[in-house]
Amino acid sequence: AYLCVEAIFGWSGALTPFLGGSELDGGRFFGLPNVYVGLLVGASLYVAQRLSVVWGAALIVAVGFFAGLPGTGANLGGALTLFAAAGLCHRTLLRHSPEQSDDDRLSHLLLFPS
Repeated sequence: AYLCVEAIFGWSGALTPFLGGSELDGGRFFGLPNVYVGLLVGASLYVAQRLSVVWGAALIVAVGFFAGLPGTGANLGGALTLFAAAGLCHRTLLRHSPEQSDDDRLSHLLLFPS
């Protein structure tokens, strides 16, 4: 929720972030700072493992779009990382889920762009 509010206000809190890598030392001058990508990956994987396999992968893809779109995060590397995480999460959860078949086409589709 905090990152959504930051995106709405143009990442003004990224001037002096708690995790380092600020605009003052030339870390990133616009968009989602790289240190927040780890928080996005971790939080989305934590929530995704509690959802069904397809909804969990869809959540991580949506967070990837949040990180990569120019109006919200503008961090293409973070978006690619999240798309790869979605494919790996889908494949891992698919193997441990009795409700899903062994069809890995969605995993390949999610991993293909990265």
